[in-house]
Amino acid sequence: MSRSILRLTFLVTCLAMLSGCGGSKPSRFYMLSPAVDSRETGAQPVASDALVVGLYPIELAEYLKRPQIVRRVGSHQMEVAEFDLWAEPLEDNLGRALATNLGAHLEGSTWVEFPHTGREDVQFEVKVEILRLDVDGNGIITLGAHCELIETGVDNPVAQWTTNLTTSTQIEDPKDKAFYNDVVSGMSDLVEQLSREIATEIEKRL
Repeated sequence: MSRSILRLTFLVTCLAMLSGCGGSKPSRFYMLSPAVDSRETGAQPVASDALVVGLYPIELAEYLKRPQIVRRVGSHQMEVAEFDLWAEPLEDNLGRALATNLGAHLEGSTWVEFPHTGREDVQFEVKVEILRLDVDGNGIITLGAHCELIETGVDNPVAQWTTNLTTSTQIEDPKDKAFYNDVVSGMSDLVEQLSREIATEIEKRL
């Protein structure tokens, strides 16, 4: 399924949910946040010999391709948060947060969307597939990802690995209206940890 169709599906689903919420409680919308303000990294001048890295569109596990935040309620059972939604397609939000964090970790670097056009100075390419991003019944938040680092001119990835990162919520009751805000904050921290892993692999090869 193309990214444009996914975005359209996301928008239609959100509108359908909002229109059907007549007398019920209002929906709440969330976004992952980078560890630094994107305006701070964007304001930095880039030298002509700066590191340039291409970030491929983020790939998501199928169960994450929905507006609702997902909660794991058992070994084989998932639950979607009816009124707690992503404010935009998750893959877009994840990609921007990753790129912003990575730009801060690799000072002076430039991150471009990949596959790119008209750029001959890209030194590395990064592919990220999100295998898991959810919170379980014990308040454990998990981010599972498979990453590939490709160096320009090298046929095979110079590094590829699968990582599982975890943290815990501060609020335990899913019925607490602040619960999912706490969950998304924890997810943002895990995205920052993933960014550091990727930055470390790039730094090894500079």
